[in-house]
Amino acid sequence: MPKRVTTGQRTKPPASRTVARKSRRARPVRPALLILECDPAKLAAHSLTSARDIHNLVGTLVPSAKRYFIPAGLRQELLLQLARCAEECSAVDIIVVCGHSNQAGLQLTSDWFAPWDEVAQWIAPFQPKRVVLVACQGGRWLPSSTLFKEISTLQEIFGSPVLLTDQKALLIKLLVPHLLTKGGLRKDILQAVQMANFLLTNGVIFHQTRKGFERSGLEDGVLWTAIEDLLKGWLGR
Repeated sequence: MPKRVTTGQRTKPPASRTVARKSRRARPVRPALLILECDPAKLAAHSLTSARDIHNLVGTLVPSAKRYFIPAGLRQELLLQLARCAEECSAVDIIVVCGHSNQAGLQLTSDWFAPWDEVAQWIAPFQPKRVVLVACQGGRWLPSSTLFKEISTLQEIFGSPVLLTDQKALLIKLLVPHLLTKGGLRKDILQAVQMANFLLTNGVIFHQTRKGFERSGLEDGVLWTAIEDLLKGWLGR
């Protein structure tokens, strides 16, 4: 019977197995969240605390998440804080914007009303996948279209086409911790959340996606703008 020949050399594992072992040892990537509290003095005057509510909620439910909270009082202060934040974090998963806005733009600071393309210019370097707008009319077609156009990494926008208060944004605030940990929602669950938010608070939340906007055209924008105006009139806002 022939003997088995051995060389004394240990066979190296396949490269794919080595990579798999290294990946198992790698630390999990921590989700990152940037919150902009726009013109905090004005928000406080109206008892609007969504920015801090979300910050605290994520700290409790997703303690591993990296949180960056920027109270945007004056324009120069905001730009300095954004620069410091960019030094610490080159990319975030979600940007939450809380402030006063309309279809034309956002009151970023007390001395700066920025059109939506300017808003996009300053948050695009953080490469967000999702933007949550706790801001009136931020979820309308025109603002969303601008954000998708100017922020190449952006995939989803959550916002309202009408007036949005802290109460009406109740469930959208609860969505943020889920999005940080799970990365998304099934369509049926999202629709249930939207319906529940409307029934409980009379708040309307739109979910916009890049795929949806890439498939749509100018006529879709005109149609959606008309629907949003009707919705705004129906809700008295």
